[in-house]
Amino acid sequence: MAMEAFQYNDFPKAVEYLTKALAIQKNEELLQLCLTMMQDTEQFLEGVQLLKLQKPELWNSTDVSPLDVHLITFLIYAKELDEAKEQISKREKVLSNGDSDRHLFDVLQQNLNIIEEKQKDERNKKIAVVQEESTYILNEGYHRQAKFLKEYTILPEKELRTISQSFLTDQKVHAFLKTDILQTLIQKQIDMKVTISKESYSKTLNIKELYPIQQSLLLIESQNFFAKYDIQNPELQKQMETNFFLHCAYYYPFEKEVLYSVVEWQEAMNQITLSTGTILNKEEKKLIQNIQIAEKNLNILTDM
Repeated sequence: MAMEAFQYNDFPKAVEYLTKALAIQKNEELLQLCLTMMQDTEQFLEGVQLLKLQKPELWNSTDVSPLDVHLITFLIYAKELDEAKEQISKREKVLSNGDSDRHLFDVLQQNLNIIEEKQKDERNKKIAVVQEESTYILNEGYHRQAKFLKEYTILPEKELRTISQSFLTDQKVHAFLKTDILQTLIQKQIDMKVTISKESYSKTLNIKELYPIQQSLLLIESQNFFAKYDIQNPELQKQMETNFFLHCAYYYPFEKEVLYSVVEWQEAMNQITLSTGTILNKEEKKLIQNIQIAEKNLNILTDM
């Protein structure tokens, strides 16, 4: 069936049949044919994956066999450039010996340079688009801002710092997005002071003082609490855990200051749900108010 598809120049179908045949039994001639058709149809990433399955030893090779050349070519055009450079480097001594091998080395290096330049151009174009968008993004809605924050990490660090700070103090930006920004700055290990404003809470902190949201002491406390919590309805318990995480993420990094403890949070949630009419002190009223604010703004997202 693969040969029939090949004769009719249906290379994608031929590749499909050949990869199935190779999965059943390895055959170097069929593999060479399949890789050639993959290259002709620009299935470069699929070619890298096929070589990983069929010839994993190539990654440690210093040879310049046709399969080695296929590997480097596929890596280049799959844009796995760091790996392509490493594989060329492993073979550089061999490639530099003879005239034919030297020519092959030059061709591979030239192809690598071309793809690198294309990637650089694409990156610069993306940066220009994000820079333009940054001039008006604060006036856009939640989903557009969320999309922008996934893309703005491509910016140079100076611009990343400036935009991050403007988001963190702007009251129009949803608290969840501010949490995402802080996680990005922590992950990138950017050394800077930021002013964070969420609802009535505001503080200036160095990013080095912050912690990933998963390492929040209040969340760790809640895990122990819910693990021991005696509740007959597992779905309700899961919902409680989710709600607590969302409220912590909403107020991060002020979660301890706002929610006090998981026990006090749970008592406040019971007050909201059951409306027991219990007389509350000032701190309890404030906690309930903060929970209701978070719930209101979380519900806005689900209604979008």
